[in-house]
Amino acid sequence: AEALAALEAARAEARIAAEAAVSSAEAERDAALAALAAFDAASAERDTLRADLEAVNLERDALDAALDAALAAAVTERDALIAERDALTTERDALTASLALTEARGETALIWLDETVGALEDTQGRAARLTDQLSALLTEQAGLQEITQAQRDQLAAVRTALEEVQVEVARLTGARGIYTVQDVDSLSSIAQFFYRDGNRWPDILAANANLIGDPDLIFAGMVLIVP
Repeated sequence: AEALAALEAARAEARIAAEAAVSSAEAERDAALAALAAFDAASAERDTLRADLEAVNLERDALDAALDAALAAAVTERDALIAERDALTTERDALTASLALTEARGETALIWLDETVGALEDTQGRAARLTDQLSALLTEQAGLQEITQAQRDQLAAVRTALEEVQVEVARLTGARGIYTVQDVDSLSSIAQFFYRDGNRWPDILAANANLIGDPDLIFAGMVLIVP
């Protein structure tokens, strides 16, 4: 009986030990499963982080490419602006030089114009005086029964001087030339001869305003400008 009781006690102890071992094994298994689950979670997180990193790297590469493109475009635009600035500077310098030349030419032209106007006024004054002198000589000689050679020479000299002066007036005014009035001439007949239009006689009158006071009182021998 004692042996049987001891055997039962041993069996009970063995069962208790087995149950403890099983419990310990189950606890270790649960711990292992928890560790495995934690590992899987860590692996999943790692994979997520790797995916995020790859996405960040791709975005970074895209940003680098966009930055490089923007920088290249900015450099190109800068170079274009520099070239445009240089071209505008060159154009400005050319325009400045042209303006200076134009101003110099303008000043020269004004000086020439002043000199020309002065010369024209002086020459027209001489023409008026010579015309008056010619008229006076013709009137004087018309009343003489006999004209001396000296008087003829004086008349010829005045006519020659008047023609020369009127040629200069024609040059200064850009006229086509001069014309010596004949006995049968009138301003309208002279206009008809030169322009095929007798109604243009006021043009001749205007060009010879320094000589003609009355358009009906021109005289033979008078030297007119033909505009």
